[in-house]
Amino acid sequence: SQVVDIGQYDRRIYFDLGAKTYNSSIGGWFKTQYPGASTFDKIIAIEAEDSYDATYQGHEDVELVHAAVWTADRQVPWGTKYVVDDKSQQNRGTKQGIDLAAFLRSHVTANDFVVVRMDIEGAEWEVVPHLVRHGVLRLIDALFVEMHTNISSCCHNRKDRTRKLAIGLLQRLRDREVYVHE
Repeated sequence: SQVVDIGQYDRRIYFDLGAKTYNSSIGGWFKTQYPGASTFDKIIAIEAEDSYDATYQGHEDVELVHAAVWTADRQVPWGTKYVVDDKSQQNRGTKQGIDLAAFLRSHVTANDFVVVRMDIEGAEWEVVPHLVRHGVLRLIDALFVEMHTNISSCCHNRKDRTRKLAIGLLQRLRDREVYVHE
């Protein structure tokens, strides 16, 4: 909002994907450090785990959605706290997955200013290309994504999730004129 007049947009919406606790990013980063955060009309937190629910009490300005951010609206294999997409990882049950592309299309328009923070424990390797394939990135004005690589617990020893490949994915997004930050 220091570069763009966000007041010119119909609505300002913040999506916190893999939200965990209220203070982990909404209260601890977005509301305290993001320029213009106080002017946002809507905050949507998507978190699959319900163990963090108590931290959202008293924060009626946040819509909490219980789902795992994914590429389809279906049950997804669930590990400790992330989608299991590799058979070598331990599956501890399932969680309801949400097709992020469809969710964004149903909640925002090109006339909205949309900020997305994504910390989805390795699922970004499937979800970000899914957003590209479905033409949804044009709806996102700023994307903050934590890239989990083969040194992260969710992606341990995955040769297809190296730091070099993560930087390449971010560069491809920037080449598409996506305002993306790691």
